[in-house]
Amino acid sequence: MKMKMIFFLGILVMGAGCRRENESSKVIDGLPVNTVQTAVPAEAAQQFHLLNRDALSSLIPIVHGLYLSGQAHPGVFGPDSQSRYNFNLIEKHYGTATLTFQFRDISNAVIDPIAVFASTALVKSVAITCQGTSPQFTYVENLVLTIDTAGSVDTTKLLTGTALFSGSGISMTFTFNGAGSMAVVGGLNNGSVSAVSNVVGQPVSLTLNFNTDHDANGTLAWDDLTGSLHIGSNGSCDVVTRQFRIILD
Repeated sequence: MKMKMIFFLGILVMGAGCRRENESSKVIDGLPVNTVQTAVPAEAAQQFHLLNRDALSSLIPIVHGLYLSGQAHPGVFGPDSQSRYNFNLIEKHYGTATLTFQFRDISNAVIDPIAVFASTALVKSVAITCQGTSPQFTYVENLVLTIDTAGSVDTTKLLTGTALFSGSGISMTFTFNGAGSMAVVGGLNNGSVSAVSNVVGQPVSLTLNFNTDHDANGTLAWDDLTGSLHIGSNGSCDVVTRQFRIILD
């Protein structure tokens, strides 16, 4: 009887050990990937992030080039009658977009330092409109790139404003928080943005925080689900809830 009891206890200990090992494996292996659940707001955030990455990577070199008289800007068209210039952006996530920009001085008056080199010393901000269409959305951004020191076009730049993404059953407005997000070649590297749904009865809440790697991390609540959101500078995007992970192409 004593031997049987010891054998029985040994089986219990081994079984408990196996359960602990399996539970640890689940944590290490991560959550299952859900290929059925959609996260349309995350798709909008992904496109918003990549659109601004590419827009800034094209626009900021133009701003820096204002120091050079007669600098050529391949792919840039204009000016029009309102001293506006534009260029196009193409990428598989956000589709095709046209970015229009206009320089302003400290009093918000329109100037054209590309045409009139001397006015470079007056540049304080760049008014930006970006609009386009992706497979999922139509979108329009109304933004301002503010230069920290007027005329010093290589000093810190902050991006502020809003972006509206509509389509795939949603309408969302993204708004830069506070003083704005630091803008550099490669995208945004600090600051944050918030987004909400414009449709009654369709609550969506989203926040994104930008870091020096040009990644974005935040939270997303939609369709009675909540999770964390990560968007890489290369376009990778995933949403992690308590139950599963959604990976966007």
